[in-house]
Amino acid sequence: MKRKSIVMSLIFVCCLFFWFSKTEQAQAATNLTSINAEASVNGSSTRVAEPRTVGGTEFRMETHGGFFSPTTKKLYAYKNKKWILIASSDGVKSDLDKQIVTDGKKVYYSETVYTKSLTGQQVPKRIKVYRVTIGKKSKEICSMKAYVGNREIVFRMMGIYGGKIIYCDGIDDIYSYSIKSRKHKELYSMTLDTDRIRQYNNFIYFQGGLWGTAGTVEILNAKNGRVTELSEDVMTEYKRVMYDELQRANYDIVNGKLYYLEFVKKGGDNPYGGSYSYVAVKKCNPNGSGKRTLIKKLAVSHTKMAEFKRNWFTKKNWLTYYNANGRKRMKKLK
Repeated sequence: MKRKSIVMSLIFVCCLFFWFSKTEQAQAATNLTSINAEASVNGSSTRVAEPRTVGGTEFRMETHGGFFSPTTKKLYAYKNKKWILIASSDGVKSDLDKQIVTDGKKVYYSETVYTKSLTGQQVPKRIKVYRVTIGKKSKEICSMKAYVGNREIVFRMMGIYGGKIIYCDGIDDIYSYSIKSRKHKELYSMTLDTDRIRQYNNFIYFQGGLWGTAGTVEILNAKNGRVTELSEDVMTEYKRVMYDELQRANYDIVNGKLYYLEFVKKGGDNPYGGSYSYVAVKKCNPNGSGKRTLIKKLAVSHTKMAEFKRNWFTKKNWLTYYNANGRKRMKKLK
């Protein structure tokens, strides 16, 4: 009888372990960033993009080959003063997507697995999503078909929540994929910039419609699939890296609040060949409610990224920005 009790206890513990492990796979961390980790095309001869750093960890996806040879990819993370290989693909049997989701410690990435057609061509077969703690072995959390009907999925991961993978198809249309039911659901249709996406709990923030000095920022509620617009006039930053023009909206989650810069009016040119605009510094709840204006009018450079950060020593939130003359400044925020 005692032996039977011990066996039953072991089975119960194993079931608990299995249940919690499956839940952890389907439930992501509270503060994630979806970034384009690509750092080089055809080695380093074409361009080298700016570093992609999240949570103090820099990520780099190197791409080599192409034209007359397979395009191979390697995803690295720079931690503890060394580059750590996270994943790789050979360009024949598999291909890594350059869009990853991370908090700087855990990384979610995806690969497309190929098969050969009767004519010998590579055909996408499955898309696999993995989770890895940097320095440890990757674990597959889901595998989906590379086609929905006759539509091939151009998979770009945006976030993960509640047993669902949130992704966009290329740069258009947002979908959710249920790991349990294996069903896709269209959530929103628009052209968006996949270069800078944030996730906080069940909210996913993305930008679209960037033009001139301002653009839109949208909020997707992953629980119900609804999308609300935060603002149509979020200040954007320009940066040229070799031949690429990068444009990003200025917003971020700090200590559970959403901060952003809203365009007020154009300013002028500064002595360093750049330009500036006047913006309002705003704050709201993660769902976009409770909007407050913290600073009504502030001159901010277009060519430098303004950053919202929390100083863990003083426990205060700060805005680091560059003024009309391109000089670095800081403002304490409430």
